Amino acid sequence: MGRKLCDRPLAMLRLPRNFGPCRTSEALMALSIPASGQWDGNDGKWSTVLLNIGSPAQQVRLLPGTSATSSTEVWAVLEEGCTLANPNMTECFYSRGNTFARNESSSWSTSRLANGGLFELLMISEAELGLEGNAYFGFDTMSFNTSSGDSVEMSDQLVAGIATNDFWLGFFPLSPIGMNFTDMDQSVPSLLASLVDQARIPSRSWAYSAGAYYQDPPAYVSLTLGGFDELKIGGRSLEVPFGADQSRDLVVWLNSITYDTYGSSALLTQGVYMFLDSLVPHLWLPPAVCQRFEQAFNLTWNNDTELYLLDETVHTALLEQNPTFTFSLSESEDQKDQITITIPYAAFDFNVSAPAVNNVSRYFPLKRAADDSQYILGRVFLQEASATQIIDIEPPASASNSTDEARTDEGPAKQLSPGAIAGVVLGGIVLLGIALMLFFWRQKRQNRGAQATTSEVIEDDAAHSMKRAGSENFLSELAVHEQAVHEAGCEFGAMPELQDWGEDVGRHELSAIGIIPEVEASPLCELPSDRSSSK
Repeated sequence: MGRKLCDRPLAMLRLPRNFGPCRTSEALMALSIPASGQWDGNDGKWSTVLLNIGSPAQQVRLLPGTSATSSTEVWAVLEEGCTLANPNMTECFYSRGNTFARNESSSWSTSRLANGGLFELLMISEAELGLEGNAYFGFDTMSFNTSSGDSVEMSDQLVAGIATNDFWLGFFPLSPIGMNFTDMDQSVPSLLASLVDQARIPSRSWAYSAGAYYQDPPAYVSLTLGGFDELKIGGRSLEVPFGADQSRDLVVWLNSITYDTYGSSALLTQGVYMFLDSLVPHLWLPPAVCQRFEQAFNLTWNNDTELYLLDETVHTALLEQNPTFTFSLSESEDQKDQITITIPYAAFDFNVSAPAVNNVSRYFPLKRAADDSQYILGRVFLQEASATQIIDIEPPASASNSTDEARTDEGPAKQLSPGAIAGVVLGGIVLLGIALMLFFWRQKRQNRGAQATTSEVIEDDAAHSMKRAGSENFLSELAVHEQAVHEAGCEFGAMPELQDWGEDVGRHELSAIGIIPEVEASPLCELPSDRSSSK
């Protein structure tokens, strides 16, 4: 028995966390979000979900975003992502999941934000890959439909309007962490937190599988908010405690990668920790592993595009060979419990198009990682694996007498084992310690951020995108009338554990961006959904 999606077994990674307060509500159910029915993207065929933003509503197609630091708010592609960043591209607006025109929304507001809401996107793990961008942040109404036909409407939700080509589509945020702006007294709750606060879902848990275009019939994205579907969970699952590093929170140990060709050698033989991140489409693996892929499948690295582009000869050979790759995963390097996830070559058989390349080309979604900060299992991996993050666990003593089972839309939700609960508690304590130290460091450095005009920041963003596309064109600013905006004063570094706060330790430069995800201290609670009262 296995976790199934459209009659195909999936391995499930259970990723527990302990953010947020307990909520005891009557008959709260998890929400299943339907797919848009479209396959979007310029680097593959990705299944998206629908979100309506603004007044009147503007519908955009988004990818679920799992990054704890980067996916705290909705990312929507602005009109400028086409009119300025890609002015000569036909069908750009549709290709980017439909764009959002903030000036056409009567409910769009930036009154509480400095600089007209223009800030750099807060990214840590993604920035390690060279990805970057600016955004117009603002507050607006939004709504989405559930699989049961209900409409969920929300007001005053944070939106980041992007134009960078580093992220072709926008993202539906799955982070439970709030966002802090330096000029606001209170943190801005994440979308999941708002749904909990408004008693729409029982917890900040979620379950996500990316979908698979190559299946027959195609399998669309599966996204559940506030719980998970127990009927889709079988014996092939791996329970992983929440990691101590907030920027790389969803980490698993990758023991090996093999493929099924007779007489073949393993592609990865020495295990490494890998970060699961749906904001990134590719697999980022050590150079030695990439070299084994190159030798086994005649792949050639293109230095200009930084992609493994395939000519028809290589592509035909891969289709004929049709290898199946097996990923062996465990919680950590010293754990014997493992799961294996098999991925057919069809899951890697992608096309890439403008602006990443000048002409549509076939490619293999593998990237060379410079060091372990870049080891990532991206969205391509989640075509055959489902990630479930369980956040609110173990009720406080005052509610311990409750006997009602938590439920999702389709069945009772499982509770975590005591071992998993202990691991989550420790993870939450470490994160709170990091957040406090970062706060004091921000106070120390708040006056040292480099200033830049809106024109400079947006032109830097555009130049970066154009350089990747191989274009000589230069993009003008999004808006020349805005005031100055903070830009990053140093390179961001992830802190995997509490360290000696010496002068040589790499730190997050918080004040230069002006925003930081907040880590909230709160009692642990179980994944509630059907409690009648709090005792």
